[in-house]
Amino acid sequence: MKEELRRFFPALLFVGKFLLLYTIGNLLYGWMIESYAPRPDPVTEWVSHQTAGILTVTGYSTRAVSSDSGPTIVLNWCGKRILAVYEGCNGVNVMIVFLAFMVGIGPYSKKFLWFVVAGLTLIHVMNLLRLLGLCLIALHLPEQFYFVHKYLFTSVLYVVIFSCWLLWFRISGLKKA
Repeated sequence: MKEELRRFFPALLFVGKFLLLYTIGNLLYGWMIESYAPRPDPVTEWVSHQTAGILTVTGYSTRAVSSDSGPTIVLNWCGKRILAVYEGCNGVNVMIVFLAFMVGIGPYSKKFLWFVVAGLTLIHVMNLLRLLGLCLIALHLPEQFYFVHKYLFTSVLYVVIFSCWLLWFRISGLKKA
């Protein structure tokens, strides 16, 4: 029994660190969201305004406006509501998963820190692209919106994160057990 525990200790340590950081991250983020209620949290506002800015630069003059009906930012184009951005749309939860995995797996070094910063930046950029794509789908192919939002773009985002984790295994020299 002792030998088996010793053999699985690295996996158990990873799971423990992952669950601890994931739980703490979500509790802190939930507390932050609640502290701004009934208004949207600053991260959701920031991501929404970035999305509206990029759309405006690309020819879709878009405004990001706080909703009166809840903690949501509404993206409007030509007076038409094209997308409602909720706290779950800002990418923070995905970043918490990525960060919890990275801290759980290690090893910690300057390379680790740079990789985490690059990974979080990539997740943010991918999330912005997701929101931009959802706006365009809402405008041009509204009948496809549910599928693209629920399955396609979510899958793409998680494949990118999984690929980052695999890349970290290669870069860090972590060996197969």
